Amino acid sequence: MNIPRRPEWTKTMTREEIQMNENTAFLNWRRDLAQVEENNVNLAITPFEKNVEVWKQLWRVIEKSDVLLQIVDARNPYFFFSEDLEKYIKEVSGNKTFVLCINKADFLSEELIQHWSDYFKDKDVNHVFISALNE
Repeated sequence: MNIPRRPEWTKTMTREEIQMNENTAFLNWRRDLAQVEENNVNLAITPFEKNVEVWKQLWRVIEKSDVLLQIVDARNPYFFFSEDLEKYIKEVSGNKTFVLCINKADFLSEELIQHWSDYFKDKDVNHVFISALNE
């Protein structure tokens, strides 16, 4: 699933103009998402994903940050990893660093760690295995 993109804005725009553009872009994204959701009963959209304020916070964090981390569960990192989030971060600025933190690595065998490491290397994803329990 693609994440909504923040519409272009300038410092000369009023707060109301920016807010209207963001709300319109979000409503268009939600309309498209509703169609996908309607045609796929297995797709579960959380209330957070339906809340424009959540996305506005994400947009601003991405714009203001130099390093962005996405933490996923090592037991199924592919399920939780958002390729589109990484893509969006690069769209905002090529100078930002994205790191995929694969947590609960202590649950994985060395073979599985190597498998997932090879997988993310092939996808050119900057990643690190961590274990909050061991830290």
